Amino acid sequence: MLDLLEAGVEALRPEHGLERSRVTPQELRAGMAAGSITAGEMSSVLAVPRGTVDDWIGGKAAIPPWVPAAMRMIALLTPSARRKLYNGAAPHKTRTEPQRIHPFSKIEDL
Repeated sequence: MLDLLEAGVEALRPEHGLERSRVTPQELRAGMAAGSITAGEMSSVLAVPRGTVDDWIGGKAAIPPWVPAAMRMIALLTPSARRKLYNGAAPHKTRTEPQRIHPFSKIEDL
């Protein structure tokens, strides 16, 4: 069984051509422009510091392979869904249960 796992891992190694190509800063900027996504919006939605997004755009840091997929997902959202995601969903009002007090417990307060 271990041999089977090792063979599977070996098949995923870069020399087998399955490594995804890295996104360049130019491709990232073009994708952001095409999807009308701002750096601030990306930062908030992806929960990464704004400086990290700026580093990706400026070519100072490598862009993780999951960023293009996340960017495409953001671009597919409707404007209202995007606002909710960007600003955080409105907190749901929870119904509070009435406090259950025995009727005779008030007698002591009198």
